[in-house]
Amino acid sequence: MLWKHCASGPTGPGVPLAALGTGGAGALGMRQQPKCATVLVVDDAVDYLQGCSILLQHYGFDVIAARSGEEALQQLAKRTPDAIVTDYMMPGMNGVELCRRIRSLPHLKRAPVILMSAVLSREPERDGCFDDYIRKDGFLQIVDRLTYHLKGRH
Repeated sequence: MLWKHCASGPTGPGVPLAALGTGGAGALGMRQQPKCATVLVVDDAVDYLQGCSILLQHYGFDVIAARSGEEALQQLAKRTPDAIVTDYMMPGMNGVELCRRIRSLPHLKRAPVILMSAVLSREPERDGCFDDYIRKDGFLQIVDRLTYHLKGRH
């Protein structure tokens, strides 16, 4: 499968930024069309969830949004994203617990999981349940970190 995401540039949105994979021919010798990476974004703060979703969509990612860990698990029962970005502090299930549950799902063991927080002053203990950590004030880092993690996977 050929992976890509798009960035806004001098010619506007939709300009290919990076092919995240090798591409190649399909079974009938036809070139495969690029597939945009799908990202599950989880955050109980509606404004941040909307802002993050708009940002990722602007850069060509398909976005699945969830307002809680529980809602995220319901979404994961229906769809398999290529990556997950989740808030750390949420009511009910927090981000680390969500990461642990995601890692217990066989089809998501290798999906990059990025934990983000506005309250933690330093990165929490990873213990293998998430791949990266960013502070919420590093909003634009999300695109860079997703690109980095997805590039090495496909």
